[in-house]
Amino acid sequence: MIMQFWDFFTAHKHEVLTQTMEHMWLVGVSMLLAVAIGVPLGILLSRRPGWKGIVLGTNSIIQTIPSLALFGLLMPIPWIGARAG
Repeated sequence: MIMQFWDFFTAHKHEVLTQTMEHMWLVGVSMLLAVAIGVPLGILLSRRPGWKGIVLGTNSIIQTIPSLALFGLLMPIPWIGARAG
């Protein structure tokens, strides 16, 4: 029997609330760190436009690293990365 949406929430109230609060905590901390780094860096770059290329290039590299790690992790899955022929 398929459990209905609200039946699940009523049966697992404590777990849903705990996981929701943990998620909110993680999102809040990551947003706080992003703002704490991004706002001063944005102000600095508005005052020193010559540094824009270095900072944005470094940021692009940092954002690429998790994507490459996930790509390497998913390569062994047969339907991802399979070659035709």
